Amino acid sequence: MGRIVSRALVPLLAAVLGVALAGAPALAAGPSAAPAAQPRILGPDGYKTLKLGMSEQDAVATGLLENKRPFGDTCVIYSIVRSEGTHPNRSGVIISPKFGVWSIPATSKMRTPQEIWQGSRFSDVQDAYPDLTRHPQFDYIYTAGVPGNPKAEYDFTFPDGPLVFEMGLGLKGMTSESACS
Repeated sequence: MGRIVSRALVPLLAAVLGVALAGAPALAAGPSAAPAAQPRILGPDGYKTLKLGMSEQDAVATGLLENKRPFGDTCVIYSIVRSEGTHPNRSGVIISPKFGVWSIPATSKMRTPQEIWQGSRFSDVQDAYPDLTRHPQFDYIYTAGVPGNPKAEYDFTFPDGPLVFEMGLGLKGMTSESACS
Protein backbone atom coordinates (compact mmCIF):
# COMPACT_ATOMS: atom_id res chain seq x y z
CA MET A 1 0.00 0.00 0.00
CA GLY A 2 2.90 2.33 0.66
CA ARG A 3 3.95 1.97 -2.97
CA ILE A 4 0.49 2.92 -4.23
CA VAL A 5 0.48 6.02 -2.07
CA SER A 6 3.99 6.90 -3.26
CA ARG A 7 3.02 6.50 -6.91
CA ALA A 8 -0.10 8.58 -6.36
CA LEU A 9 1.96 11.36 -4.78
CA VAL A 10 4.51 11.60 -7.61
CA PRO A 11 2.22 13.50 -10.04
CA LEU A 12 0.93 15.68 -7.22
CA LEU A 13 4.43 16.55 -6.05
CA ALA A 14 5.52 17.18 -9.63
CA ALA A 15 2.62 19.57 -10.12
CA VAL A 16 3.18 21.34 -6.82
CA LEU A 17 6.89 21.71 -7.40
CA GLY A 18 6.40 22.68 -11.04
CA VAL A 19 8.59 19.82 -12.20
CA ALA A 20 7.75 17.33 -14.91
CA LEU A 21 9.25 13.88 -14.44
CA ALA A 22 10.59 13.75 -17.97
CA GLY A 23 11.81 16.69 -20.03
CA ALA A 24 11.56 19.37 -17.34
CA PRO A 25 14.12 21.68 -19.01
CA ALA A 26 12.29 21.47 -22.33
CA LEU A 27 9.02 22.50 -20.72
CA ALA A 28 10.56 25.38 -18.82
CA ALA A 29 12.13 26.84 -21.94
CA GLY A 30 9.44 25.83 -24.41
CA PRO A 31 7.07 28.15 -26.26
CA SER A 32 4.24 27.42 -23.84
CA ALA A 33 6.12 28.98 -20.92
CA ALA A 34 4.24 31.99 -19.54
CA PRO A 35 5.93 35.34 -20.23
CA ALA A 36 7.48 37.00 -17.21
CA ALA A 37 5.48 39.91 -15.84
CA GLN A 38 7.01 43.28 -16.61
CA PRO A 39 8.39 44.66 -13.33
CA ARG A 40 6.76 47.78 -11.93
CA ILE A 41 9.92 49.87 -11.69
CA LEU A 42 9.71 53.66 -11.40
CA GLY A 43 12.94 55.06 -12.82
CA PRO A 44 15.41 55.99 -14.00
CA ASP A 45 13.64 57.61 -16.97
CA GLY A 46 9.99 56.76 -16.42
CA TYR A 47 7.62 53.89 -15.78
CA LYS A 48 7.31 51.08 -18.33
CA THR A 49 6.70 52.86 -21.67
CA LEU A 50 5.76 56.19 -20.01
CA LYS A 51 8.88 58.40 -20.10
CA LEU A 52 9.81 61.78 -18.66
CA GLY A 53 9.74 64.45 -21.39
CA MET A 54 7.23 62.50 -23.52
CA SER A 55 4.50 64.51 -25.27
CA GLU A 56 0.91 64.25 -24.06
CA GLN A 57 -0.09 62.41 -27.24
CA ASP A 58 2.67 59.83 -26.82
CA ALA A 59 1.96 59.48 -23.09
CA VAL A 60 -1.73 58.79 -23.69
CA ALA A 61 -0.79 56.25 -26.38
CA THR A 62 1.01 54.13 -23.74
CA GLY A 63 -2.38 53.05 -22.39
CA LEU A 64 -1.20 53.78 -18.83
CA LEU A 65 -3.22 56.99 -18.34
CA GLU A 66 -6.86 57.85 -17.67
CA ASN A 67 -9.02 60.62 -16.20
CA LYS A 68 -7.53 63.80 -17.72
CA ARG A 69 -7.93 67.01 -15.67
CA PRO A 70 -6.54 70.55 -15.96
CA PHE A 71 -3.54 71.42 -13.78
CA GLY A 72 -2.23 74.94 -13.32
CA ASP A 73 -2.54 77.42 -16.15
CA THR A 74 -1.27 75.24 -19.01
CA CYS A 75 -0.67 71.66 -17.78
CA VAL A 76 -2.86 68.58 -17.54
CA ILE A 77 -2.81 65.76 -15.01
CA TYR A 78 -3.80 62.13 -15.56
CA SER A 79 -4.35 59.23 -13.20
CA ILE A 80 -2.42 56.03 -13.81
CA VAL A 81 -4.74 53.15 -14.74
CA ARG A 82 -5.86 51.19 -11.66
CA SER A 83 -4.39 47.91 -12.89
CA GLU A 84 -0.96 49.48 -12.18
CA GLY A 85 -1.86 50.20 -8.55
CA THR A 86 -3.41 53.12 -6.72
CA HIS A 87 -2.18 56.61 -5.89
CA PRO A 88 -3.86 59.52 -4.09
CA ASN A 89 -6.44 61.38 -6.17
CA ARG A 90 -4.53 64.63 -5.77
CA SER A 91 -1.46 63.21 -7.50
CA GLY A 92 -0.99 62.07 -11.06
CA VAL A 93 1.13 62.21 -14.17
CA ILE A 94 1.61 65.91 -14.90
CA ILE A 95 2.21 66.97 -18.49
CA SER A 96 3.34 70.40 -19.66
CA PRO A 97 2.94 71.57 -23.27
CA LYS A 98 6.52 72.88 -23.08
CA PHE A 99 8.32 70.09 -21.15
CA GLY A 100 6.09 67.05 -21.73
CA VAL A 101 5.70 64.52 -18.90
CA TRP A 102 7.53 66.04 -15.94
CA SER A 103 6.10 64.18 -12.95
CA ILE A 104 5.12 60.51 -12.49
CA PRO A 105 3.71 59.42 -9.12
CA ALA A 106 4.41 55.98 -7.71
CA THR A 107 1.44 53.70 -7.27
CA SER A 108 0.96 51.14 -4.54
CA LYS A 109 2.55 48.50 -6.81
CA MET A 110 5.66 50.42 -7.94
CA ARG A 111 9.18 50.44 -6.56
CA THR A 112 12.44 52.10 -7.53
CA PRO A 113 15.37 50.08 -8.89
CA GLN A 114 16.88 50.47 -5.40
CA GLU A 115 13.88 48.61 -3.86
CA ILE A 116 12.15 51.62 -2.29
CA TRP A 117 8.34 51.73 -2.30
CA GLN A 118 5.45 53.32 -0.43
CA GLY A 119 5.88 52.09 3.12
CA SER A 120 9.68 51.92 3.04
CA ARG A 121 11.47 53.20 6.14
CA PHE A 122 13.22 56.56 6.11
CA SER A 123 16.50 54.84 7.01
CA ASP A 124 16.17 52.55 3.97
CA VAL A 125 15.58 55.57 1.71
CA GLN A 126 18.68 57.25 3.20
CA ASP A 127 20.74 54.10 2.57
CA ALA A 128 19.49 53.81 -1.02
CA TYR A 129 19.93 57.53 -1.79
CA PRO A 130 22.87 59.05 0.14
CA ASP A 131 22.17 62.46 -1.44
CA LEU A 132 18.66 62.58 0.09
CA THR A 133 17.89 66.16 1.12
CA ARG A 134 14.99 67.83 2.90
CA HIS A 135 12.86 70.23 0.87
CA PRO A 136 13.62 73.85 1.88
CA GLN A 137 9.94 74.75 2.40
CA PHE A 138 8.28 71.48 3.45
CA ASP A 139 10.02 69.50 6.17
CA TYR A 140 8.19 66.26 5.33
CA ILE A 141 9.33 66.16 1.67
CA TYR A 142 12.75 64.85 0.64
CA THR A 143 14.38 64.69 -2.78
CA ALA A 144 17.17 62.52 -4.14
CA GLY A 145 18.99 62.16 -7.42
CA VAL A 146 18.08 59.26 -9.67
CA PRO A 147 20.97 56.87 -10.35
CA GLY A 148 21.35 56.63 -14.11
CA ASN A 149 19.49 59.86 -14.90
CA PRO A 150 21.10 63.18 -13.92
CA LYS A 151 18.07 65.08 -15.26
CA ALA A 152 15.61 63.45 -12.84
CA GLU A 153 14.92 63.29 -9.12
CA TYR A 154 12.78 61.26 -6.75
CA ASP A 155 10.47 62.95 -4.25
CA PHE A 156 9.54 61.12 -1.03
CA THR A 157 6.99 62.32 1.53
CA PHE A 158 7.02 61.39 5.22
CA PRO A 159 4.08 63.37 6.69
CA ASP A 160 3.24 61.01 9.53
CA GLY A 161 6.50 59.43 10.61
CA PRO A 162 9.31 57.25 9.33
CA LEU A 163 7.50 55.52 6.43
CA VAL A 164 7.26 56.72 2.81
CA PHE A 165 3.68 57.89 2.28
CA GLU A 166 4.02 59.05 -1.33
CA MET A 167 6.85 59.12 -3.84
CA GLY A 168 7.37 60.06 -7.42
CA LEU A 169 9.80 60.60 -10.26
CA GLY A 170 10.19 63.99 -11.90
CA LEU A 171 12.37 66.24 -13.97
CA LYS A 172 14.98 67.79 -11.68
CA GLY A 173 14.08 71.24 -10.36
CA MET A 174 10.70 71.33 -12.12
CA THR A 175 7.77 72.90 -10.27
CA SER A 176 4.19 73.58 -11.25
CA GLU A 177 5.08 77.28 -11.44
CA SER A 178 7.96 76.72 -13.86
CA ALA A 179 6.20 74.10 -15.98
CA CYS A 180 2.56 75.17 -15.97
CA SER A 181 2.49 78.98 -15.94
